[in-house]
Amino acid sequence: MAFGIPAGYFIMVGITLAIGAIGMLLAKKTQTDSTAPATSKLEFTAADEGIPTVELLGTSKLVGNIIGYWNNRSVAVTQDSSAGGKGGAPAATSNITGYKYYLTWAIGICLGPVDALYTIVQDNDSVVWRGEITRPNDGSSSTITLTKDEETIGSAEIFWGSSVQIPSTVIQTYEGTDIPAYRGLCYIVFNDCYIGDYNRAPNYSFSVRKCPVVGLPFDDTYRQIGEFDVNPATAIWYILTTMRGLSATWLDSVAFNTAALTLYNEKFGIGMRISEVKKATDYIEDILNTIDGVLKYGADGKIGLYLIRGATAVALLPVYTDDMMIEPPTFQRKSWMDTYNMMKVDYSGRNVVVITSLATGGGQIYPLGKIFVPLGEVPYFRFKADSGKFLSQIKQDGIVIWSGHIGGEVADNTYWEDGLFKDIVLEAIFS
Repeated sequence: MAFGIPAGYFIMVGITLAIGAIGMLLAKKTQTDSTAPATSKLEFTAADEGIPTVELLGTSKLVGNIIGYWNNRSVAVTQDSSAGGKGGAPAATSNITGYKYYLTWAIGICLGPVDALYTIVQDNDSVVWRGEITRPNDGSSSTITLTKDEETIGSAEIFWGSSVQIPSTVIQTYEGTDIPAYRGLCYIVFNDCYIGDYNRAPNYSFSVRKCPVVGLPFDDTYRQIGEFDVNPATAIWYILTTMRGLSATWLDSVAFNTAALTLYNEKFGIGMRISEVKKATDYIEDILNTIDGVLKYGADGKIGLYLIRGATAVALLPVYTDDMMIEPPTFQRKSWMDTYNMMKVDYSGRNVVVITSLATGGGQIYPLGKIFVPLGEVPYFRFKADSGKFLSQIKQDGIVIWSGHIGGEVADNTYWEDGLFKDIVLEAIFS
């Protein structure tokens, strides 16, 4: 596809994390506690050097890359027993039956600043944190408590990747004060977390949102569409200016702002991970194909974004003829393995269900409030009636889906409709 931009102008978009500081941290990783058995050497996900740091536009689930780990320790699990002693008196003994392992470590997630965190999933099957926490206005970090099987397993501190974030005090405990703040990188520090009965660090994935503020002359009013998606016009502007380095004076802000407003009214948002080292034009082409848009030069020499809609004037669309081609056009049939599909751009809202839970009449439902549930996962709720109260109804979007008379505490797993984006209001009524 032709953009009307000089050939060879774009460079690779993949941004590689500065690994030097990370290598310093990895070089000082702590070995397993000597009280653990000899076979308990820590197993860890590989920390790759020289790979592109993921850039995120919209909402997506990311796995990140290891920055470093420390304080790998074990606690013996014992079982008391007694046996006949001298004179028939029992002699108490304590046998070690296993070990519980703990670890402190850090994972880089993506380039920041990130706007919100929704879920943290362990080993693809256990949600250890779910909710919605947003980046503080002052760019500081946020701390959350992690739970698994209703048991607390530790805490984690999220650094959002702002330009003013400070170094992690947890990492400073092991590395000293002279460590980088990783400004511009969203990362998370797990502090002395229980990792299981085997000395293996779990794999984690993170559902996060980033809808960047690109600044004037682009109008950021419409940069976010719905709760999770970025405006495609914002995404293209961001790739061209922030990632590629073009001056905003090269772009037609009027054309971009007009397209942004149209896409906002159409609720046409996207979520996009930029994780491969490719040309900027390849990523932009994916977006343009999704939204039916084109980039073209205007009479003033600026690059504008135009959407192809039913009322689009044909005269606004670029026309290319054989006489304009430097070389005769060729056609190359790709193999199936070389065929790319639109999974590179996640369509608006196809990856989440949003549930807002509330309780009335003398009881509790938890988790309470707005939660983010990736499709394919089963939301899990607990209902607890206050003393002398009973759970009498459960409503979904105002419609009664259960009625009865249950006191105390009860758990419920509800399977929601798969494949669709829905804002669900779940209400528990006690009486």
